[in-house]
Amino acid sequence: MSLLQLVKIVLAVVALGACEKMPALSGPAPAAPAPRPAAAPPPSSGTATGAATGTSSTASLPTDPPKIEGMRQDEILSSLGAPAAERDVSPAKVLTYRARGCEMAIYLYFDTGRSAFFALHYDVNGRPAPSREADRCLRLIAAAKRG
Repeated sequence: MSLLQLVKIVLAVVALGACEKMPALSGPAPAAPAPRPAAAPPPSSGTATGAATGTSSTASLPTDPPKIEGMRQDEILSSLGAPAAERDVSPAKVLTYRARGCEMAIYLYFDTGRSAFFALHYDVNGRPAPSREADRCLRLIAAAKRG
């Protein structure tokens, strides 16, 4: 056995020994982040403006906005209607909705286990949601869909 062959064997044994101590790279995918708790809806003051009618009554707005995080893309479309814009920002698909005074971006990611896009988070006017502002915007968008 030559010195070169002996060095190769020693290096292979050392490399294999190091692999044993490394964490496994395969296995279950990391879990999606836990959804943030929803903020309490703002008190009904009768001052919110309806998106479609321009009235100043909260009576026409849904009292509970839909919970966006965790919804499938088809559920979002059913609840909020067609988005004003849709774009791909790999690996996400972003749906943008607009209502009077607000813009909501919903970030969808493909779940390979369920073979569909799901909303993992969203923001309103560039700020993370949920928040009172996000709830108001959601109610306006949902009301606009209802017509």
